[in-house]
This record gives sequence, C-alpha cells and structure tokens, in this order.
Amino acid sequence: MSVNSNRRYYKWMACTQVVLVCLLLFNLSALAYDAWQSDNESVAIQGLDNILEEFEILLTKANTSKAAHPVFLSDLEDVLEHLKRQRDIIADNCVPTYSDYASDYISPGFSYPEAKEFIGPDVEYLGLDDDKIGPWSISSHDGQNDGHFQVRVYLPREVEVKNLRLHKSNHQGEKLESYWFSDLTEAWILGVFRNGKMLNPNREDSLGSFSDWVLFDIYAAVEGSCFDEGEYLLLEMTTSEGVLTKLFQVGGNVR
Repeated sequence: MSVNSNRRYYKWMACTQVVLVCLLLFNLSALAYDAWQSDNESVAIQGLDNILEEFEILLTKANTSKAAHPVFLSDLEDVLEHLKRQRDIIADNCVPTYSDYASDYISPGFSYPEAKEFIGPDVEYLGLDDDKIGPWSISSHDGQNDGHFQVRVYLPREVEVKNLRLHKSNHQGEKLESYWFSDLTEAWILGVFRNGKMLNPNREDSLGSFSDWVLFDIYAAVEGSCFDEGEYLLLEMTTSEGVLTKLFQVGGNVR
C-alpha cells in the first residue's frame, strides 16, 4: 500500500506541477505583449523558475522510486524541456531589466541568452510633469510644462540612434498636422534626455550610439489637444540600421 500510495502521490504531484506551470506560462505570455509591465513581472519570472525547479526535483524523485509508468515519466520530462524553452521565449519578449534600473532576477541553475533582435520602441506618456524645453527650437525651459514621454528600446548590438520624431496621428498611423523632431528645425523641438542629460540641445544629427536596454525621456511642448487622453501619436526612431516605429494612444494601450 505504501509503494502504491507513493506512486499515486508522485503522479498527481507531477500533473499538478504541469498544470501550474502551464497556467503561469499562459499569464506571462499575455504580459509579454502588453505595453508596460510593472516590477512584479520579474517576480512572476522568479515564481516560474521556482516551479520549474521543483518540477525537475519531483521528476527526479519519481524516476528514482519508479512512482509511475516509465513512458509517463518520459513524457513529463519532454514537457519540462518544452516548458523551459517556452520560459526563455517569454523572458526574451517581456520587458526585462533595463540598464538604467538594474536588478537581477535570474535564478541559479538556469541560463538565459540575451535577445538577438530589436525590441520596441515602447512608449509611455507620463503627463505634463516638467518644464524642459519651449516651442519651436527653444532647448531650455519657458515656464510651461511639457508633454513627457518615456521610450524604451532594446538594441542587440551598438547602434547609432540618429533622431526621434513624434507625430500627431490617427488610429491608422497616418501622420497629421503636428510634429516634433529631435533634429531638423522644420518642426518643434523634441527634447531627448538620457540619465537627466539633454542629448540634442542644438538639434544634433545624432543622439549617440547605444546597446542593450536604453531608456530615453522625451519632452514636447504642448500644441493644441495632441496630448489629450485618447489621441493617437506616432513615434519614429531612426537608427543606423533602419527606422523603428510605434503607434500609441495617449492614456491607452501601446499598439
């Protein structure tokens, strides 16, 4: 009776672990493609790592005690390997640790390679919370708070970021009548900051070369109702390897 009980215990525990991991993977897959994730995402990754490690320990014990049919245990081992691969994919696509806000969430015993593709840019509107620039080409404060956005992008290697441009848009991504450029003087200035330093006080042709996760703070003087909730904006990031774009809605989901 004791042996049979142990077998049933390990079998049901293994099944339970599979269900829990699948549920967590499903939730993380949804998080990976949302616009912005909180710091709780790294906690969720840690939780998944812990479950995978417990699952692996449980399978080792089940194999040692022959607590289930060998074919069943072999199938569970295949599932575990598949879940580990899926975990890596999710971790690469979720918004992970940024170099500007470093924190290590990788659990011992697992190795996860850096993403090899561009990720983003993602954009978040923070509101009219500071006065950094003025209208047209004024690169200093003018007494009026500006629209403040944060742009996060992953660059898999050192890449030159030539300029950032922000356009009023519609839901189809068509450029409309209002726009802000970090470079050319044919538009209102888009102030680009990194770690508190302005990168384009003189409308420079290049913002610099960067790699890994990069966070930019950008400021644009208010023009009409462009930054009202529900309005659409289009961000363009021109790099030495092409143009990255993001259509997003103020107060809504990044698209």
